[in-house]
Amino acid sequence: MTAKTNPGKASLTYGLIAFAALTLFFILSFPGNRSEADDGFHYAYLVRSSGYAHLFQPRYLFFLPLAKAIWQLFGERIDAYWLMCTLSAICSALTVVLCFRFQERVLKMSRNAALCGCALLLFAYGYWRYSVEAEVYALSNVFCIGVLYLILSQREMRPLVLAVLAGFIAGIGVLIYKPNAIPLFFCFPFAFFLRRYWAAAFVYGIVGVLVVIGGYYITYQALAPQQAFVAFLMDGASQSYGSIFVTGFVLVSNIVSTGFLYGIDSVEQFIRGHFPANMIVEEVYAANTNGVLNFVACATLVLTGIALLWLLIKGFRHTTRKGFKPENWLLVLWIAIYGLVLLYLDPNSPEPWTMLLVPIVLLFTSWLVSPLFEKKLTFVPWLAVSLLALHNLVGGYMLIRSESSDYIVNRAAWLKQHARTGDLVLSLGSGSMLAYIVYESPASICSPEQAFDRCMDEAEKTIAAGHHVYIAEDMIHRDDAVKFRDPETYEKTAVFVEKYKDYLVLVNPENDGFGKIYELKYRGKLN
Repeated sequence: MTAKTNPGKASLTYGLIAFAALTLFFILSFPGNRSEADDGFHYAYLVRSSGYAHLFQPRYLFFLPLAKAIWQLFGERIDAYWLMCTLSAICSALTVVLCFRFQERVLKMSRNAALCGCALLLFAYGYWRYSVEAEVYALSNVFCIGVLYLILSQREMRPLVLAVLAGFIAGIGVLIYKPNAIPLFFCFPFAFFLRRYWAAAFVYGIVGVLVVIGGYYITYQALAPQQAFVAFLMDGASQSYGSIFVTGFVLVSNIVSTGFLYGIDSVEQFIRGHFPANMIVEEVYAANTNGVLNFVACATLVLTGIALLWLLIKGFRHTTRKGFKPENWLLVLWIAIYGLVLLYLDPNSPEPWTMLLVPIVLLFTSWLVSPLFEKKLTFVPWLAVSLLALHNLVGGYMLIRSESSDYIVNRAAWLKQHARTGDLVLSLGSGSMLAYIVYESPASICSPEQAFDRCMDEAEKTIAAGHHVYIAEDMIHRDDAVKFRDPETYEKTAVFVEKYKDYLVLVNPENDGFGKIYELKYRGKLN
């Protein structure tokens, strides 16, 4: 007599094991070089140093307060930045598990095809990289795929109850990250239409909107900001201009790493010549530490491209019109609407585009990869996954695996060790560098590119208080990108350095090269 196993219990057990293994994978792959991401240290600094009233930002209303609450739950003994990175790792692991369930139970894919799809998502460079960063995207992915999976997989719950539950979760997802409203409320109501739950679709939308407006209104009343409620509700969106051609490159670089290309002189010169507003010194420094692996990465990039193209062609040859599932149209809608909004608001920033990796991989796997598994043509899919993982290891992760390849860490090493509370650092470095210095050093920092006159005022006050004013090397040898973006500030900074050069004392002569820090020894009013 054999014991019966409970399929549901076994499935849950396997899911928990997969979740634990994926979380461990992400944690073990925490990079030492953090210069790729823009906002992680800034968010962590706010969580560590600000009160709750300053954390409710309209674009991601509940994200930072939630992170701070979790940080305080651990007694504030853990580094806030690393805790937020771990939270992202946990969320990304959960997203991969949910994607597997979605492919297997909603898209009706075979287990092996679903595993292949999850591997494609896992090793896509943007997904892998931002799974270990103190950012909002990993948490946002959980809400998006979680709500869609709930709507399309739940068979036992009554439609209106399902709509209320899904709408409530969707509303919380938008309160975590406002752009989540695009898939959650402009795409996912159609999931109810697929199941012929007409009334439930409207209930879902109404509940979600009430949760969002209610969350913003309660926060608005508590904070009492100096703006109307509607302005507070709509705040957080900004538009940056860019090229659609760069958008294509950004999308590709979120799948296959292109960071190694900065280590090739001709590519570096091309980028500097055609995109003069971009400050790429951090990317160049990291890529140059990769040595001969940059040329290995060129080969793996070509091989990965060929394998993915081969997979695409083979998938088209073996798919049928009937094989395009109705649920795939939801993924198309998700990609199309979110992509159009990003094209309008922020076409060239890599980070927001990572939010499209989940629907792109799900659509690609369901439409083109699954038919190959059904016909036992599994060699090409697994070859493409293997080469993608190899390339993103050699041409991506190897660049950032070590702290020694981090330009910012090396630049700020002396300040991290010697600067004290009350001191001021003046720098024309990137936003990520300024955020790192603020997080890792007790000193304040001011960028003349953002507010030249205020920086001069702050320097005068610091000197008058008997503290130190430090001048970063990038104030002395200014990046041409600053000149292109803000020629007036560039010129003002040049005049400032020339006028006070006799009062600039090198405080770390042992740093041979780019990490030099100067102290301004002048006493008096800065003109």
